[in-house]
Amino acid sequence: MHLTSRLATCCGTAFLTACASTGGGSGTAPLPVTASAQSGSGNAGMTGMTMMMGSSGQKAVVAATRDAIWAKLPGAYETLGLPLSFKDDTRFRLGNDLIKARRQLNGVQMRSIIDCGSDLNGEKAESYDIKLTIETSLYAVGQTTEVTTVVSGLGRSPNLGTSDVSCSTKGEIEKRILRHLRTQLGLEEK
Repeated sequence: MHLTSRLATCCGTAFLTACASTGGGSGTAPLPVTASAQSGSGNAGMTGMTMMMGSSGQKAVVAATRDAIWAKLPGAYETLGLPLSFKDDTRFRLGNDLIKARRQLNGVQMRSIIDCGSDLNGEKAESYDIKLTIETSLYAVGQTTEVTTVVSGLGRSPNLGTSDVSCSTKGEIEKRILRHLRTQLGLEEK
């Protein structure tokens, strides 16, 4: 790798990390950023740059086995009106990688679900076209299970030809999934 290529990659990653750490005004943790650059011929190593911004995920330990929770997890998505676009029985992960919504998602206001920033007209999540990715993974920890749900989104103004803005979760969907699981398993809500 050439010196300019390394310098460009380091500067690009530092820039993305600095931008993501500004986060939204909702008091949530900063958004993690993953950036990768693949070397291209004669282009300082910056071609094919891929960027992913999203939530770091909300984790909770549930006092039940992974298999017991896995049996109830699709029902949590169904109850919330979230169709599944993938389900991996070997890795214990499922979700939907492209849900499109505007103003609300199955009766829940978008401003309760995500933060896309605000302007003079109010919260952008209320007026933007939103694309959400929701994924839940289960990790066995003895006789308990770590349930991790990641919600990330992109918003775009339907009226302006602007680019997508990154939206961070407010934790509402994650709470509802956990509440459903604990209720179905007969566990007390925390």
